[in-house]
Amino acid sequence: MVLEERIREWQQSLLSKHCTICSDICCNSMKHAILFDDSSLSLFQERGIPVVNGNQLKQPFLPKKGLYLKDGHAVEKPSIVEPPKGIYDKKWFVYADVCPFYTSKRTCDVHEDSRRPRICKNYPIVLLECTDPDGHLLDITVKDSCEYAEKLKREIVKEFPVRIIE
Repeated sequence: MVLEERIREWQQSLLSKHCTICSDICCNSMKHAILFDDSSLSLFQERGIPVVNGNQLKQPFLPKKGLYLKDGHAVEKPSIVEPPKGIYDKKWFVYADVCPFYTSKRTCDVHEDSRRPRICKNYPIVLLECTDPDGHLLDITVKDSCEYAEKLKREIVKEFPVRIIE
């Protein structure tokens, strides 16, 4: 766990400098579904984003042509969708064209908020598991959708005992 915390701190210090000047649109597109748990819910609710009960959906998953309620009405964007029971247990997701926290200045309004979704905190480095019985080598993957991915891969193996899984 200590290694994972050190990697996250390192990642945060590196990316906090890079992300503000990045030309990529990772937060400005639906390349990444914004799944989150109860700890982030209040952040979205404070923005006034309506909650849709997943049991009211015509289809429980995001179809390509939009999301509809059983009564035929389209779900407005952005909306918070509470998944139907048994699907993504205890996970919510945002139905939107862009992240509701992404600003026109290409920054994140809630980057410093500890309630921001885990996917936002972790992106683009995904910690997989410790393969070393002593817990000294961590398997990771770096999402190629980040334009900084190749540099991150080179830098992280210099800094930490990790193995990059493609």
